Amino acid sequence: MSKLETLPSQAVPAHMKDVRISIDDFLTQWNEGACEFIDIRVPSETRVWKMGFGKQIPADEIPEHLEELPRDRLLVIACPNSDRSNIVRGYLAAKGFNAKYLNGGLLGLTDKLKGGPAAAFNLEPLQ
Repeated sequence: MSKLETLPSQAVPAHMKDVRISIDDFLTQWNEGACEFIDIRVPSETRVWKMGFGKQIPADEIPEHLEELPRDRLLVIACPNSDRSNIVRGYLAAKGFNAKYLNGGLLGLTDKLKGGPAAAFNLEPLQ
């Protein structure tokens, strides 16, 4: 393997595994009931594009909804990309929650679930 091929893995700090979750790992954990999904988009975004699962709590309303969030499971925070979700993840982590942001965001998740792969996704989380 050339140095150029290993550059991406070298460029990502090792601690990133503690703050973000890959789409594949999220799908596995969701299907096993091991995490809670939090969609932090604002209402104008969710009116246009619904995900159909998880909790929808706009980013600016998270402080008012802390009591609704489980402290015993991983919270996976998502927005269309990853910018807002990483900010909310940091806030929740500071409040004592186990939270990660979805690497690739909702756009990446939607792309992953297009067509046949969506059949293997549980719309209702296991509890």
